Amino acid sequence: MAMGSIQESAATLRAATFRLSTTGQKQLALIAPQIAAQLWHCKDLLSTTPESTKQNSDVSVAVHRFKTKISSLLQDRTFEGRWAAVILTKAAVEAGGVEVLSKSNAWVRSLIGILKRAGDPPSTRALAVVTLTRIFMLTWDYSNLVREITTPALPGFVSTCLNNVEHVRCSQSELQTVLEAFAILVPRHPTIFRTNETQIRSLLTKIISTPSSTGTSGLCFSKQNQHTAHRVLVLLHQCAPKQGAAEKWDEALKSTVAAAHASCDRTFRAVVETWSSSAGVQRSVAPGILLQDESQLDSDEILGLAGWNGIHAGVERIENLLDHLKAYVVEETSHAVTMRLGLVVDLLARIFSVRAAYGKEHGLQINNQIPKDERDELFRLLPGLHVAAIALVLAILERFQHAVDSTCQPLLSYVVDAFLSERAHVGIRTASYTYLASVLYLHGPGYEKQDIADIEPIVKSCCQELLPLDDSSTPGSTVASGKIAGVAGDMSLQHSKSGSGHPTVLTDLHAAANSLLPLCLSKLNAACIPGKLRALMDRTAVLTQHKDAMVASVLNPSPKTAGSGIATSLLPLLAKQYPNEAEVEA
Repeated sequence: MAMGSIQESAATLRAATFRLSTTGQKQLALIAPQIAAQLWHCKDLLSTTPESTKQNSDVSVAVHRFKTKISSLLQDRTFEGRWAAVILTKAAVEAGGVEVLSKSNAWVRSLIGILKRAGDPPSTRALAVVTLTRIFMLTWDYSNLVREITTPALPGFVSTCLNNVEHVRCSQSELQTVLEAFAILVPRHPTIFRTNETQIRSLLTKIISTPSSTGTSGLCFSKQNQHTAHRVLVLLHQCAPKQGAAEKWDEALKSTVAAAHASCDRTFRAVVETWSSSAGVQRSVAPGILLQDESQLDSDEILGLAGWNGIHAGVERIENLLDHLKAYVVEETSHAVTMRLGLVVDLLARIFSVRAAYGKEHGLQINNQIPKDERDELFRLLPGLHVAAIALVLAILERFQHAVDSTCQPLLSYVVDAFLSERAHVGIRTASYTYLASVLYLHGPGYEKQDIADIEPIVKSCCQELLPLDDSSTPGSTVASGKIAGVAGDMSLQHSKSGSGHPTVLTDLHAAANSLLPLCLSKLNAACIPGKLRALMDRTAVLTQHKDAMVASVLNPSPKTAGSGIATSLLPLLAKQYPNEAEVEA
């Protein structure tokens, strides 16, 4: 390290120490982020061993005084001072590397002490959790530091965090921070978490069981809290002793599927289900008992979740269990496990078999012994349930890709049927576009005419989603009707009567449709696409000035028309609208 650089870093540390010493306690929280940002420029000095700075006593004194100031602020009487100290501790450890990390034991003890302070605001405790988690992570590359710092401090950290989140003063953001910290630390320190596994599992099941809109005992959990709770609950299987992690993971997966079926038994009682299990699943309760009182589940003994009461709570419980199954698919494991896709697909088949719209055409029989109000509420909630199911299907496809080719087509047919029944629901359309995009990316080139005919309703809806209501006023609409556009210019688009105005911002729905269109044009065999559908896709690409879709259309042109023998192409329009783009030059 150059002498000039050392002197500059030392001057920065002296200035930071002076500013911290002369600033009022109430203003420390305001200047701490600025000083923390400056510490990264001093990383070479902070990471230098004391032996290297012995020749320059001023430099070593500057480093020592700065570290001493942080230690003093960690014990400060005001929460503003402690808040600033937490920020500076994290910045110093990250900038100083192993040299600062190896001497951070006292800081770790002080940070755990801050976690135990009942009077500090939730933001201070959340920042302390983040800082401690970061320190623990940085020790992973050094086995001696794991023994000296992480192993002694982690049990106290875990128990303190659990005590804090179970208190009524805990905010959703603090809870979220603790859950994310557990998700990071559990895979690396399962034996330490094993001591508190029962308490952690109890907390997680309470988070998952509690509806997001209401809370019990003064607690209210957000969707983000529940999502992370699913992750941590799945990861807890690694706390199993000896070699029992894989077996525990398998048992938990089967229990989740069984719990979902138990809730389906009670939630779907308003209809006569046509589903027949291919995995040998038996109903959890006799049909006669289902008709008594209202739809409810006293307690979920399978997973240890709280009971639910009412059709709305029942549907939300199934959605939560689908999210939990998604966590099993997405989260990595430390051991090889067997994914029982047959059980999961069997559950999905049951959920997709109950659809809201035009039930008589699909053989959906109504159970007249159940009040009409409950049946109407079920049909109102079904689209949201199917969105959660499609999210699970998408996770399976993205995780296993070509390994699930045999189940890809049945799963796609479930999604298409749900789309046809409930396309008025924005979430269904968004999820369908996203899922179809993933399917086409993997399997699109192998699709035949019948396969394309099956997904045609989704592709048409995607185009209608993107096209403006008044396409005559859209730039490019005049050229689209000329000879260059060919068939695309002659086709008139039938807009959805139920659609509102074209979105002015790129919402999730618009973004999903925007991503699907170029994949339809690039991945599908042009010879198998019906002429009217190809014309609609080309016209949509032109009128919306969708560069990626136009490029895909040019690279995958439609075959020559049988009558005229002329192949249409969007290349002239693409060259006119994007003359300087690399794709056009190529």
